[in-house]
Amino acid sequence: MPYNKTFETKLIHKLTQIEDRVETLALTLAEHLKVTERLDHSVDRIDHQLEKNTDSLIEHMRRTALLEGEIEARVTPVEKHIAEVSAVLKFLKAVVVLLGVVATIVAILKGFGII
Repeated sequence: MPYNKTFETKLIHKLTQIEDRVETLALTLAEHLKVTERLDHSVDRIDHQLEKNTDSLIEHMRRTALLEGEIEARVTPVEKHIAEVSAVLKFLKAVVVLLGVVATIVAILKGFGII
């Protein structure tokens, strides 16, 4: 096959284009990896906080069960009613806090474009 300068020039041009595209893709991949790393870090922080909250909730439930046993053994009907209303209000406050945590997590995930 005879030497063809035009073919060589086209081949070099095409290889240069491919090299440029690969370089662009490598930079894009590096950016995506940085975002992924930040997301992983955020998820790890959320997991850690959820673990702490779960442990706190378990302890709270244990103490609540103990106290409910004591309360039922010694309160009058009026005191029991007051305690129930107070417990409902505390529960509603806890629900509001939990909704706040969920809203924060959703906002974080939306901020990173996950949802």
